[in-house]
Amino acid sequence: MNIQLKSDIDSYVALRSQREELDRKAKELGKEVSKLELKIIDQMGALELSSIKATSGIMVSVTEKSYPRITDKEKVYEWLRDRGFEALFTVNAQTFRGFFNERMKNGEELPSEGVEHFTKSSLSLRGR
Repeated sequence: MNIQLKSDIDSYVALRSQREELDRKAKELGKEVSKLELKIIDQMGALELSSIKATSGIMVSVTEKSYPRITDKEKVYEWLRDRGFEALFTVNAQTFRGFFNERMKNGEELPSEGVEHFTKSSLSLRGR
């Protein structure tokens, strides 16, 4: 067997092992970050804080994201059609989310049937 090929295969196997270990560590770290994020959001909520500056100078803010989920397409399509939004019939979920969130932000009418939505709080960092 070609010596260079053998060397390249050995390097490949070693690098794959390193990547798998880093992926495992990243997954564990992600769980720790999520737990701490929820704890901080709860603490900031109890103190009625929407943002706070870290010792490092980074601004940490609680952000809310709304996620609508269409549960009855026919009712939502009827609601959209009745209001002249037929062009949205072919949009993907992310575009519908943007449409939904924009209307919610502006206090405009939203479908009362066929859509469920939930809000997720997370932390955002500025000034890194």
